[in-house]
Amino acid sequence: YALFIKEKEQEVGEDIAQSTWRDYQSSYNDFIFVHPDAEHKDIAEFTREDFRTFLDALHNHLPKSRTKLKQFRARSYFQLKDIELQEDEKMAFETKKKKISTIKQMFDIAADERYGYIEKNLAEAFTLKTNKKSKKQTEKPRHPLTTENLEKLFSSKLYTTHKEATLKYKTEQYWIPIIALYTGMRENEICQLYVEDVKSETISTGEKVYYFDLNEKKDKHLKNEN
Repeated sequence: YALFIKEKEQEVGEDIAQSTWRDYQSSYNDFIFVHPDAEHKDIAEFTREDFRTFLDALHNHLPKSRTKLKQFRARSYFQLKDIELQEDEKMAFETKKKKISTIKQMFDIAADERYGYIEKNLAEAFTLKTNKKSKKQTEKPRHPLTTENLEKLFSSKLYTTHKEATLKYKTEQYWIPIIALYTGMRENEICQLYVEDVKSETISTGEKVYYFDLNEKKDKHLKNEN
């Protein structure tokens, strides 16, 4: 893991988001949790069965927020295997995908000719598959706000009689809905904006246009690359 982190630091350095470092650590912690002897095991001793077990754990036995929820945090992996997780307790598909990807990358580095700790990355053969139809069927439908909803929101006290107090004491409650309305940005993308992310440029007509620069600098994280 230390070698993996060293490689990542050399590859991207300070440009990588803090949330990405946390994702790496979380993936490694889960792998160690499923294989308690992994830290004291020669990396060349890992077998296909070890990766198959980890993939099964991600799919069926490791709950989301495992270390935070009281009903899970004190249990070992072997105890968790006896628990049938509810659908809302399971990890999201993208989270599972990130975790298996991180483990693959770790073993990729071990197989790199510069190090040669292993001859072949056996983890590479294991991928997550999902039935897109069934996934879509289980998603909760999202309903956009109606014109009536928007009028009710923006004619509320926060934006009328209490506007001055809102801007002084509850700035985020004032600006987040407005930014969301005009840009369509996700709530978490808005909440992690810094002042320096508000930029401008002069277009061909000579007008100055202001925009938000969405990036993963500092502690920010974007859901999609685009």
